[in-house]
Amino acid sequence: MATDPGYLTYPRDPVFHDRIHRIFDDEVSAREWLEERMWPDGPVCPHCGNGDTITELTGTAHRDGLYQCGECRKQFTVKVKTVFEGSPLEIRQWLTALYFLTTSKYPVPVRFIQAELGISYKASWFVIRRLREAMRQGGLPNPHAQVRKRKTRK
Repeated sequence: MATDPGYLTYPRDPVFHDRIHRIFDDEVSAREWLEERMWPDGPVCPHCGNGDTITELTGTAHRDGLYQCGECRKQFTVKVKTVFEGSPLEIRQWLTALYFLTTSKYPVPVRFIQAELGISYKASWFVIRRLREAMRQGGLPNPHAQVRKRKTRK
């Protein structure tokens, strides 16, 4: 069976799994990857838009990736005001699901996301629904979207 090297094939493609797990090895690398794409010129406050006086909060009292704006004094992470906000899932799981959705030739089944991420059916349905809605509204890029023409009978 011939496969395209850039696309996910079902049921399992070991080359794809190695690639995705190298990119999002752990939560810290996934967060850093997302920060690089969301903030290429450094962190920007999602509350007021300030990018000049941002301080990263470090130490044992603060979680990784927490910033504070010097302008409005509010704290934020890369998840604030994005599709990932308010979810108990790790960024790594969200990005893995997004990668599956944007690189697959075929619609990604909820059960597949459930098995790959190790989450419940309800959570995987929620993730897919939220990501698809964000792509529809333009909140997330879908670089691999294909236009399918509908066949009509004459």
